[in-house]
Amino acid sequence: MAPMVELPSGGGTISLELPASLREAPEMATGNVRLVAVAEPWRWPDAFRPRLLVETFPLTPDRARVQQLATRVIAEQIATGAHVATADIWAAPGDPGGRRIISLLALTDTTVVRLQYVTVRGDSAIVLTAEHDAGNHPAGEVVFRDAVASLRSDSEAGPPEPDLATMPRLDPFLEEGGLLAEDLSGVRTAQPYRSSGPGLKEQEIDAVRSGKLRKLDRARLVAAHQSDEDGNLTATGEAARRCLSEPQRTVSVEVVGDQDSRVARLELLQQGRATAVLAAPAPGAPEGDRTLDVIPALTSPIALARWIGLAPAWTIAIAEREMQLPLAPELLDQRLSSADAPPPPDASRGLRWMWQQPWQVATITTFTPAHRRLRVISTPRAGYFRLIRDRVRGEAALASLPGEHYLRELLWFGGFGQGY
Repeated sequence: MAPMVELPSGGGTISLELPASLREAPEMATGNVRLVAVAEPWRWPDAFRPRLLVETFPLTPDRARVQQLATRVIAEQIATGAHVATADIWAAPGDPGGRRIISLLALTDTTVVRLQYVTVRGDSAIVLTAEHDAGNHPAGEVVFRDAVASLRSDSEAGPPEPDLATMPRLDPFLEEGGLLAEDLSGVRTAQPYRSSGPGLKEQEIDAVRSGKLRKLDRARLVAAHQSDEDGNLTATGEAARRCLSEPQRTVSVEVVGDQDSRVARLELLQQGRATAVLAAPAPGAPEGDRTLDVIPALTSPIALARWIGLAPAWTIAIAEREMQLPLAPELLDQRLSSADAPPPPDASRGLRWMWQQPWQVATITTFTPAHRRLRVISTPRAGYFRLIRDRVRGEAALASLPGEHYLRELLWFGGFGQGY
């Protein structure tokens, strides 16, 4: 049986079951962190060690509701450099409306997944965090779910009245339906994709691919750390050359949208422990040359998520009791061609809301070592939808795609294939 851990908090005690795979590390608990538990045993000193943390805070009028707390947690993650990928309402015993927030961060040359559960219990705000590298995500999810399910508080005190001036703006669609959930539409623009180098002309990219730089004006290649002043590839440039010319894994993304008719393109080319990222300006950004970056291969999902713009968005149901909605192909084609195309006459409230949002259609393809293709429609307020087409049968459909599921897809495309 998993051991029960009790932690003082405000006027009461909170408790949770600690998974057998973790041991307490009290020496790591500081400030508002009441519990730190790390994976035990751990035989890989150079790899990220999974851990579980519990933080508690006294409730004050500026963080008396879960909407205030979730907004604060998201802002803190962005400020520390994490990429906040998803947020959803997470029901748990004693709390039908907590929040689960999932972020990605680059650490020790890999992608770390940070799962956070935000809740108000009694007179305390609680943030439970599970962190693990992306390769351990399926197992880490189990640890997180079990810890959240076991969380209890015996405090009978209630939260104070919130300071309305500090309450976040609410999502208009959900509020109209009676659900008071924070508006997440601004998170995407708060964490844009940024390259570490200047834009390169196609002939400059081709020169790095071939390793022949002598006849070029190398100023931009030098600024991009691909070449030295004498026209020799740097270590970064040599890594880029190998990735561009001999990729072991390739991922291509194309995005087109209602508000930007150009096709924005991203390529990830992985060779060994490095990935070359060839990125046109991200969707919605001004046009310009492509940039070339070399990153650790296992951080590829973060580059994908940032460039595509994966960010928290509430999942909107567009069909009754079903995640997938068949549509007449001609209706879907009309909407893909024009934002002014009317929705189907019998469209549900959710479909009408989704239909009127600006669309961005991303096509993600991997060619090696296996071929796979995914098409996703992103909207700023209605979430994500898988676009399904069968041209042989003349069929089409949209399927609601929760952000957490989209994140799993990007982890798979980024190289963490097992378990997805």
